[in-house]
Amino acid sequence: MHGGNLIWMVDNLHAELDDSLLKNHETVAYDRGLNLEDLFFKYGVRINPDLVLDMQCANVNFVTGMQGDKPQINLLSWPYYPLLNGSLTHPISKNLDPVYSKFANSIDTVKAPGIVKTVLLQSSKNGRIIGTPALITLESAKTSIDPSEFTRPDIPVAVLLEGHFRSLYANRLSSAMADTLANVYHQPFLAMDSSESRVLVCADADIAMNEVTRQGPLPMGFNKDINYRFANQDFIDNSLDYILNPSGILETRAKDFTLRLLDPKKVEQDHSFWQFVNIVLPVLLVVLSGFVFQWLRKRKYQS
Repeated sequence: MHGGNLIWMVDNLHAELDDSLLKNHETVAYDRGLNLEDLFFKYGVRINPDLVLDMQCANVNFVTGMQGDKPQINLLSWPYYPLLNGSLTHPISKNLDPVYSKFANSIDTVKAPGIVKTVLLQSSKNGRIIGTPALITLESAKTSIDPSEFTRPDIPVAVLLEGHFRSLYANRLSSAMADTLANVYHQPFLAMDSSESRVLVCADADIAMNEVTRQGPLPMGFNKDINYRFANQDFIDNSLDYILNPSGILETRAKDFTLRLLDPKKVEQDHSFWQFVNIVLPVLLVVLSGFVFQWLRKRKYQS
């Protein structure tokens, strides 16, 4: 309310690839009860208590059986770890590689006067949403993914809000309480923010988490099972640059580079001419230059 900017990284559900899932082969995803619904609704978004599944997902090593007395480990697609696409137009996530997420929730935008909403991260064209509480089992990873179930495209997971925000506590505080807070914190209570602000709401805090192994923390967005680093760090860096630095430098890193394709009709009609220009003509010019050089040299030394 006093001119600051916010980045919210929220895990609305308790859903982890923890011991209960790895040992018992199942776990339950349930609401954490964060009690942030009213605040986000006031800002113009709603984080849904659901899970986003996607056919465009990360691969994870799972124990699929036993080979003698040794566990058999296979690399399987895990749709609960969607690889999120960036925006086609906004500089924060434009031209980025996919962003690695784990048990992400979906976001809906709601009406909020004066707030401009931009989706920064979303699922692929083959997404799906399941309600919670939900039973997550390893058996789902062992079976092939049915494309007919993944029919929902572009499910938002991260949204940028820009504009003038209204306080959740407007019209809720008595004048006596507002005066008391002003005396304690030496700042008056503001029902509307003092300047235009930016709020980024991301419905998966794992995007900004570093996975930790016995050797130490891994780079942000690194999948150790496939030894590949996704664009999580770039997304966080770009978000901080955009929110904190209004100079517009970030836009220069997100320029469009248009490749001019050849006209297939002209290529078919004029291919002999351009073959001559690119192959035969340079050879002829070299030979001609050699004759001219020899003629000038002979003329010079004969005289």
